[in-house]
Amino acid sequence: MAKLYVLVFALLCFSTCDCAVQRVTKIGNGKLEFPPIPEVDISSTLTSKFDGKGLEPWYDVAKSFVHTVQKDDIPYDDIEKMKDGGFEVEEFLKGWEMPFLVTFAIGLLFALIVPIVGFCFCCCRCCGNCGGEMVQKTNSKDGCKRLVYGIALSIITLLMFVGCLMAFVSNDRITDTVESYKATPISAIRDSEQYFNRTLDVVTGTVINNVVDVLDIIVDDVIKLPGEIANKILTQLSDTVRVPLNSVVKLGNETKRMGDLLKEINSTTNELQSRFEKLSDDINNVNTNLSRICNPSLCPGINYNDSLTTGANFSALPDVQEQLNNIADINNDDLAGKALEGLNEFENIAETIEEKSRSAIDGIKNETENAKNEFLNNIQKDVVDKVNEQILNKTDGWVKDIEDAFEDQVEPYDRYRYYAGVGLTCLVLIPVVLLALGLLCGIFGHDKDVGPTDRGAISNMGGNCLMAAVGFMFIFVLFLMIFTAICFILGGHFEKACYSIREETIYSDFLDNPKFWSGEYILAKELYKNGSIELKIGTILSSCRNNDPIYEAIQGENKWDLNTKFSVKDKLGNIDDNLDDLDVSVKDEPILTQETKDGLNNLGNSSVDDINFEQFFNETRKDVVNNTQIDELRVKLNATGNASLIQISKDLEDIQNEAKAMKVLSNDLESNVAELKQLGSNIS
Repeated sequence: MAKLYVLVFALLCFSTCDCAVQRVTKIGNGKLEFPPIPEVDISSTLTSKFDGKGLEPWYDVAKSFVHTVQKDDIPYDDIEKMKDGGFEVEEFLKGWEMPFLVTFAIGLLFALIVPIVGFCFCCCRCCGNCGGEMVQKTNSKDGCKRLVYGIALSIITLLMFVGCLMAFVSNDRITDTVESYKATPISAIRDSEQYFNRTLDVVTGTVINNVVDVLDIIVDDVIKLPGEIANKILTQLSDTVRVPLNSVVKLGNETKRMGDLLKEINSTTNELQSRFEKLSDDINNVNTNLSRICNPSLCPGINYNDSLTTGANFSALPDVQEQLNNIADINNDDLAGKALEGLNEFENIAETIEEKSRSAIDGIKNETENAKNEFLNNIQKDVVDKVNEQILNKTDGWVKDIEDAFEDQVEPYDRYRYYAGVGLTCLVLIPVVLLALGLLCGIFGHDKDVGPTDRGAISNMGGNCLMAAVGFMFIFVLFLMIFTAICFILGGHFEKACYSIREETIYSDFLDNPKFWSGEYILAKELYKNGSIELKIGTILSSCRNNDPIYEAIQGENKWDLNTKFSVKDKLGNIDDNLDDLDVSVKDEPILTQETKDGLNNLGNSSVDDINFEQFFNETRKDVVNNTQIDELRVKLNATGNASLIQISKDLEDIQNEAKAMKVLSNDLESNVAELKQLGSNIS
């Protein structure tokens, strides 16, 4: 009986849990967020859907016939009388069982009448009647009659053949179903084994991990407590200490960058001015040569009196040497380094607090470690060991019992049943084969000009086959109908029972109805020895389908108080007393020197913001020379073919190349000036 409860329990709930391990997380304000108990993801081979392999319409017809014969559900009142000893067979047969008995009687009556009719038909045939006289009468409508009879007989033969095929398939499906009766409970046990193994994984993995996580979080919080205290101090002083110091560090780094930029700007400015002076001289030389060489006849179409000029005037770029010297002096004082020294002094407050609280923290860590070990030992003893002892160590034995029962009893008898089914189907197939042969021989052997006594062997064989088919049908119908009637009686009762399970009326109307169990709930009485608890199988199944926790579905709190079992607070003792031992004090420390303050004042007076940035931008954004004008002039000079003018064209090309190089320097200068302007605005 204990095995049955375990199997039922496992089948009800093995699909309700998943063992993905999650961790307890701290959400602040001293609160913890516990992850939900994960579901056990079991790859089960069981299925709740029946595969009829194409025979579903046939099964639906059979079910419909059974429910037409008996529309009422299983008589649970009669079952209660059977349990109490007041069951009367005669009353039961006259009541709920009567439709099945009437149908069974009709089948037996048919099985008896048909052979008698066949015997009478044979006697009539032997007396020369019923088509037995050896005289052939011709009629103009004989051909039409033969055609109609042949078609009708062909249809009947085809239907009988289809019936034989379905009988063969159904007989084979019964064997498959019997084999599934072996595989299903074994799969259920193995799935239950998976469930309990994965549930233990949840207990040892998730539940224990949650408790361990809580204890670890407690220890971690205690360890972090000095840091938290230091953080509060640092937070309160952050606006007046950390923020200014970080700003000083940032300003120091920006000042170093400004020094680098000023060096590059100063160097680039000097180079541009030097190259601009030479470029201006080259342009003036070209203008002079053009005026000297060109005349209207030699330079037609060339306006040699229109002098070439530069676009930008780099000699007008501002001088930044003063700002460069000021920033260099400030960088020599290393503002960022001195500010970092002060910041480190400020951050060392946490180390001081941690050092003074180490002894009390070690005591709390030892207590929580002892509580953790005690909890783990209790779980191992009360949960893991008991599940292994009462369930997991016995599953192999249960599977072997099922396999032995099937090998010793079910499979041999099913094999006999299979052979009997094949034999009966073959008996039905014999008339079908004879009818088919009779039709074929009649078609190919018929000769309307030959009398009955002079017919050929093929035609004669066709007639014999048809007569033999009729004879076998009259003979075999007795066995076939008896077998069909017995199968109907057995299958009809099985269908009504399965229907009540499928529609769950057996739970709502019988198993979960206290009136059949002396006013108690049978499942609660068997599981918890308390029939007053409203624990219903139908409710458990519904909860399992909704993927509710199995502990809630079976109302496990009535037997297992998990809150007490997994209470961590009782095992920790009083940590508050240990926390009172934490006593830490800090003293004032200087964090910003006078040199740092002086450096900040000097940075404000560095005159970087006095630089005329717009003057830089006005010149660097101009073209160095008018390349379009020079290109047109070079084309015209080259077209003259004069060597002197062609040389001037080459000089113009050199001027353009020099202008391009200067434009690259100008762009770099513009970029550096823009960055310097941005940094200078941060200082101001």
